[in-house]
Amino acid sequence: MSREPGTHELGLFSASAKRGQPRDQRGRFVRVRYSAQRLKVLEVARKMRADMGLPPCPWLEPYRKDGSADA
Repeated sequence: MSREPGTHELGLFSASAKRGQPRDQRGRFVRVRYSAQRLKVLEVARKMRADMGLPPCPWLEPYRKDGSADA
């Protein structure tokens, strides 16, 4: 399957298998790791919402105020 040139720059597509996130015995996420590219995408999405006058979206916040990560 061919992709548009330049899509690799954002790190949106990967030829390797998806990395699993660490989970505890109950299947809950212990720690979520975000790539630098993903953090940049979230930052741009938050800025776009703010520029359009929309309220903040909790799904676009990679880390909660208490320091834990959203799953």
